[in-house]
Amino acid sequence: MSSKGGPRAAGTDGSDFQHREQVASQYKTSVQLKSKFRTCLYINILVVLIQVVMFAGAHFHIIPSDFYPSPWQYTWMLSGVVSLIGLNALAKNKKEMLSLHDLGLTIFGFGGIFFGFTSQYSSHQRYIASGETKRIADIPLHYIWVFVLASNAINYLATYVYSIRLKAAWNVRKTR
Repeated sequence: MSSKGGPRAAGTDGSDFQHREQVASQYKTSVQLKSKFRTCLYINILVVLIQVVMFAGAHFHIIPSDFYPSPWQYTWMLSGVVSLIGLNALAKNKKEMLSLHDLGLTIFGFGGIFFGFTSQYSSHQRYIASGETKRIADIPLHYIWVFVLASNAINYLATYVYSIRLKAAWNVRKTR
């Protein structure tokens, strides 16, 4: 037994702790990756909720109708539902649900971003040809969308990598 100020057991110098049980590395990895993965999912959900509020405001004529969603934005916003599936998978280490999240992220997340980039490319071409475009704070709107899409692409890539690493950590545990 250890005591704060009491006598130490005879014959020990305190370095005999190697025999104690330690947490397996896959559990440590799982906890660390879950935290990072959850952060990426919350970021995605937050961005989608901001978009929903913005589009609801345009629909109810609270803000200008310039913000009414394009078809690619509907596809992209479905990645918020996919993020909820990912959060559900984390609760009980459900590898199958995480695979479903990966598939949905590929279709709706990366697919929506690709669709958005192609849509903004034509907008950019019109801007170069005519010099006129919708602006927010004197910044062309399509530049803002490209920035948002690029930021989300980086977030989706991080989410996808964490998902693969989590499945690998959970797989080590299941094979024993």
